[in-house]
Amino acid sequence: MGRKKEEKNMLKNFSSENRERIYDAAKNNTKKNEKGLTVIDKDDPWRKYSAPKLELKREYNYS
Repeated sequence: MGRKKEEKNMLKNFSSENRERIYDAAKNNTKKNEKGLTVIDKDDPWRKYSAPKLELKREYNYS
């Protein structure tokens, strides 16, 4: 089995075995406002992250 496939299976197994713990950790680390909506603080480092922009090329072949 290839290394990437093995790592993928390990993550899948870990996630399956620890599903409730992962959910609880995510739930406890998520801030909510008074309406119960998920919010991100203005100074949260995550807000400063910008994903790499992908350029989409459209190539048409009309032949």
